[in-house]
Amino acid sequence: MLTLIVGAIEMIKLIIFLGYLLGSTAIASNEGCSATGLREAYSSLDVHGVKACFVYTKPDLQAKGQLSREPDGISLYSVVSSEKPKLVYEFPYLGTEGVITDAFLLPVDEGGEELLFVVHRMEIPREWDPVSDIYDVSVFRFEADTLLLDKKLTRFFHLGGDDVDKKGG
Repeated sequence: MLTLIVGAIEMIKLIIFLGYLLGSTAIASNEGCSATGLREAYSSLDVHGVKACFVYTKPDLQAKGQLSREPDGISLYSVVSSEKPKLVYEFPYLGTEGVITDAFLLPVDEGGEELLFVVHRMEIPREWDPVSDIYDVSVFRFEADTLLLDKKLTRFFHLGGDDVDKKGG
C-alpha cells in the first residue's frame, strides 16, 4: 500500500514537472509575436527559427468622421529574437471580416525547401451578390532570416470565389 502511495506521489511530481516544461515552452513560443504589440489572428508558426506571426491590424481605409468601424485587417510579421518585428505582408482587405483558415509548411522540392502556405478567407461585401466567401492562398519563402512573399506562386492561386450568372449557373 505504501509503495502505491509513494509511486502515486512520484507520478504527480512528474506530471507537475512536465506541465511546467510544456507551459514554459508555450510562453516562450508566443513571446516573439507579443513583440508586435498586436492581437493574434492565428497561431504563430516557427519557420526555421523565424516566427511567422499573424496579427490583426487597423486598415488605413477608414475615413475620418466615419461612424461605423471597419473590421480589422490581417498582416503577417516575421519575428527573429534579436530583431524588431518586420511586416511581411498585408492580406487582401475588402472592408469585411477576414480569417486565416489554415497555415502550414509544405516541402516543394527534393532539396527539402519548405514553403509557408496561408489560406485566408474574406466575407463578401454586402454590395456583392454572394455565393460564397472569397479565399486567398498566399505563399512565402524563407530567405535571409525572414519570410518573403513568393509572388509567382501566390499569383498562381489568385483570389478564389465562385462566379455565378443570373440563372445560378
